[in-house]
Amino acid sequence: MISRKRILRFAIGKMLRQDGWAEKYNPKNQFHVNQYDYSTCKEYVNALREKWQEYEDPECELEGYVDVSKYSNYEDYAYDVDVYRTRQEWRDEWDCDCEFDVNPCGFEYEEYYVKALKRAWKKELDPYDEFQSIDLEYIDDVNEYKERIDECREWKDEHDSNDEYNIDPSQFDDEKEYVDELRKLWKQKYDYFNEFSSIDPNYYLNEVDYSNAIENKKNWMNKYDKDNAYKLDPSDYEYEEEYLDDLRARWQDKYDPNTKTNVCVDDYNTEEDYKKSLVNNWQETYDPQHRFNGF
Repeated sequence: MISRKRILRFAIGKMLRQDGWAEKYNPKNQFHVNQYDYSTCKEYVNALREKWQEYEDPECELEGYVDVSKYSNYEDYAYDVDVYRTRQEWRDEWDCDCEFDVNPCGFEYEEYYVKALKRAWKKELDPYDEFQSIDLEYIDDVNEYKERIDECREWKDEHDSNDEYNIDPSQFDDEKEYVDELRKLWKQKYDYFNEFSSIDPNYYLNEVDYSNAIENKKNWMNKYDKDNAYKLDPSDYEYEEEYLDDLRARWQDKYDPNTKTNVCVDDYNTEEDYKKSLVNNWQETYDPQHRFNGF
């Protein structure tokens, strides 16, 4: 039979061990967990951990990042919970609607999270890197970035929907600057040799109107002076007949400068017809019998 003295010594020893648990794991007695209610240290610490989590992370939001079962003291656990809660607050500031799948808890520093988030903005809003000149370093709001992307895309759709000119509109502060740059390329495309210098692309709001103006004058040239032998710029003339009149004067200066024939150049719309008529007139004047046709 065990003596009462021995039983008392055992009880006191157990209480001392339990007091040691409390001194080690709950020295400030912050949590109402009675060490004497537990027969093992493991059971006592697990009960404490439940209290720590109830106090610091009652919704278990951070359980996947801060596993309370791996902590042996409250201070370390509370510190890490605070760290990850701060990281979650980054999302509240930068992505409050959780629109982008970038978890701030995976980043040690806020700047790393922000850089990753901005990469996600770009991937979502500019996947083909069309607007490379938009510097995300100076944009801190995704809505501001969206507005800038939409603005640049609107300019491009209106002025270069086929992306023919490969000019990034985001290089320019306003639409006019972008269109001015496009106009230089319209000029190169439709009037590379500056044959129609009086048609200024700056007077046209779109490429089609400019190209139509060039094409109209080009048709006059093809009709009356295809090779532009007389170096007259049809764009200097408002009306086709004015251009033709000046060409007629050049024809006459070339073939009949002293008006020795009665062939009126104004009666002809092509140089060949005028020249042919002159030749016939010369023949009728100097060789009416056509005796020198062989010459």
